[in-house]
Amino acid sequence: MNRSDPQVAVIILNYNTPELTHTLIESIEKQASDFACQIIVIDNNSRDGFKYRPRTGAPRQRVIHLNHNLGFARAANFASTLTDAPYLLFANSDCRLTANIVSVMHQYLESNRACAACAPRLLFPDGSPHSSIRRFPDYRNISRSRGSLLPAREGYTIAADTVRKPVEAVSATFLMVRHDLFDRAGRFEPSYFMYVEDTDLCRKFADAGKQIVYLGDLEVTHHWGESCRRQPLRLKLEHHRSIRNYFYRHVPNRRLANLSLSLQLAVNLVLVGFRMVVLRRK
Repeated sequence: MNRSDPQVAVIILNYNTPELTHTLIESIEKQASDFACQIIVIDNNSRDGFKYRPRTGAPRQRVIHLNHNLGFARAANFASTLTDAPYLLFANSDCRLTANIVSVMHQYLESNRACAACAPRLLFPDGSPHSSIRRFPDYRNISRSRGSLLPAREGYTIAADTVRKPVEAVSATFLMVRHDLFDRAGRFEPSYFMYVEDTDLCRKFADAGKQIVYLGDLEVTHHWGESCRRQPLRLKLEHHRSIRNYFYRHVPNRRLANLSLSLQLAVNLVLVGFRMVVLRRK
């Protein structure tokens, strides 16, 4: 891969998933072999035996090992300061490329200056889609979002399709952003440890008058949950915390509504945690 004057810096966070990270990087090297990009891996204080190490003979990578887990937002922000590439691609370690969509995403942003970020369609390994498209959370749609015990309804998460279109928000599972606009927006909000930092970033882009575009004709395979299966209860807690944080950040004057939401989240978390413990014992 030609890394002179990289146009895109691929940022990957490794937390106890070195094999997933290796496989992702191998797919990038294979599919984007003729495109100038660099790869930055931040190891978020993985346990011994699970730290990421470049394999012998692998193309050069920038690898940083942290001595404590910063979470997604802060570690991704730190990685963004290590490169001058004009575009950043945040990629979960459990993603795989089956085509060179990196160059296509880059070209789309190059040709559409009003667009701050873009993301492809996500596919499970069996080829079925799962959506990366979000609406901005409100008190109604968040109550039936992923993770809620209430029956899911399309509201917060929008069904995936194969159309290119502006959307309110997308997940950071595989997300390319303009580096300058990312910096101008204040990067990911560091108070989010995991989850919702991507929706928060899209909200800041929208407030600045920029578009978020879903590229439904492009696809990436996502082994959903593989990168976070070792601490499911902790991550459920962080997800609920992040939802609460979003509302207190963006609608701070709705005190009664935010208090009610906090109580709903607390009850849902207890019930979800109880169900997970029961299922684990079976």
